[in-house]
Amino acid sequence: MRPILVIAVLAAALALGAPGPATAVIIDSVDGLGNTSAPPDDPGWEYVGIRSGTTVVYLGLGWVLTANHVQLGDVVLDGVTYPAVPDSKIRLEPLPGETKSPDLAVFRIDPHPDWPLLPIRALAPFPGQPAVLIGQGKNRGAPTVWDPGTGPISGYEWGTGKTLRWGTNVVSALVPSLQVGNSVTESVATEFRENIGPDEAIAANGDSGGALFLFDAGGWELGGILFAVDTYPEQPASTALYGNLTYASDVSAYRDQIFDLTRTACSNEIDDDGDLLIDYPVDPECRDLADDSEEIDCDDGVDNDGDGFADFPDDPGCDDLLDPWERSAALVCDDDFDNDGDGWKDIPDDPGCRAPDWHTESPQCDDGKDNDGDGWIDLDDVDCTYAWQIRETKPPTCGIGFELVLLAPLLARRGRRVRRGNRRRAA
Repeated sequence: MRPILVIAVLAAALALGAPGPATAVIIDSVDGLGNTSAPPDDPGWEYVGIRSGTTVVYLGLGWVLTANHVQLGDVVLDGVTYPAVPDSKIRLEPLPGETKSPDLAVFRIDPHPDWPLLPIRALAPFPGQPAVLIGQGKNRGAPTVWDPGTGPISGYEWGTGKTLRWGTNVVSALVPSLQVGNSVTESVATEFRENIGPDEAIAANGDSGGALFLFDAGGWELGGILFAVDTYPEQPASTALYGNLTYASDVSAYRDQIFDLTRTACSNEIDDDGDLLIDYPVDPECRDLADDSEEIDCDDGVDNDGDGFADFPDDPGCDDLLDPWERSAALVCDDDFDNDGDGWKDIPDDPGCRAPDWHTESPQCDDGKDNDGDGWIDLDDVDCTYAWQIRETKPPTCGIGFELVLLAPLLARRGRRVRRGNRRRAA
């Protein structure tokens, strides 16, 4: 279809068409069966998961984003099933000026993959922007042609079975306040175009909740969640024809809500404590991405380590008010956390741990403290030879006083035994 017709078709579809729940990605290749593993320039294939007969997108920290009409339930990501947390589904709120909620929701899975956070687009998409669609929908069926009376339109029937698959497209237009059923969603549209290439894609049944990844100078980001398709008036059911549209929610419009629901203070891209350092690992007050406070643990009024004590001097895990982390003495060497940032966790792996309930993971010669009270710290202390040395004090040695007196009889006896042994061997 020539570019001049895109706007006409889009306008006609919006005015006369009947958008319906999205189902699977259909691609315009020879047999339509490919693209079932990550694309060469992978935008986030493993983050797109299967929820029964529909699709979800994993955001990180145990949260998935999907279309609201996708039901809460267990999720399969990269071949592994993760249980949904009961009653954790939250539908996003209407934007200012709108009275109906979008077809967008989040829910939690636990346990969950410990993967990096998925980048979520902050800027609105723009026409012509490259896109990748990933969803688990109907496989492609036989080629078909339909004539609405104005000339034949080619495409494909929907086939049987569903497969997680990717395809490509570009942004056709932004569609504000698109109403589908009982939802009003800020949306982005892509058009299924003829003679573009084998990866040209449109959504089909089962793709609801799937991903629309968008590319610009910063790389790939999650730009939308697939939720509906648009067809010509009276188009035969279960077909995908050139000129049909795929709709995805514009997640940039809902990004603040998504972050409020799924991100912590150490992962929300905000300088919460005003120290000009943002999130883990840049802000030293952040233990990890799941830490919900950028403030110094030992002076924030919160029991951060859950041991029943908060802040210095009440929390025994706080050395002073500037100590960035509260540490439970009972857990520090048995908490599955790298408390001292040396790349090692817990006993027996961390050389600073002497027992599961040891008070610190840091070797004394690399912990920033004057452990032996001699006025010197770490490698400045003459008793520290290496940073990984466990103690700042040298081990006891035999001197020339009391220790030598105690040892003298033992040494004399040992000397007599050695001389007797020598005489026997000589004989």
